[in-house]
Amino acid sequence: MTAIKPRHPISWAGACTKILGALGLSAGTAIGRSDALIRRFADPDLDNEPNLSQALALDAAFVNATGESAPILKVYKARLRELTAGAAHEARAPLVALADAMSEVGDVSRAVLVAVADGKVAQHERLAVQREIAEAIEKLSALSRDLDAGARA
Repeated sequence: MTAIKPRHPISWAGACTKILGALGLSAGTAIGRSDALIRRFADPDLDNEPNLSQALALDAAFVNATGESAPILKVYKARLRELTAGAAHEARAPLVALADAMSEVGDVSRAVLVAVADGKVAQHERLAVQREIAEAIEKLSALSRDLDAGARA
């Protein structure tokens, strides 16, 4: 009987376990290293973590294989949020932040409509859509920070 080590899903080991489960024996190939290294990344009892380029390659391979969101990026974002929770943030009223975010989502919609109008998406159109998406994400993140900071309506 084999004991299974518990892994917190929002941890480096949890993210690497998810990637290893999805990619199987090709996980090591994604970073040009052995599968044993990926298993060490996935072991919560070991102090092994992928470096930035390995994390990027593992996440990219996972997203390409599954279409799901990148598990290591999710951990990185959660850890960054924890480490910056005390940073100075002047919270705005949630409805003001929501209005800003919705305006940006509208910009995404317009950019997509322009991009697909002729039935094909050109490189500059794709970049414009990506830029609008990034701006919308920024505004939604600001709304989340405002809510975390306890802003009042």
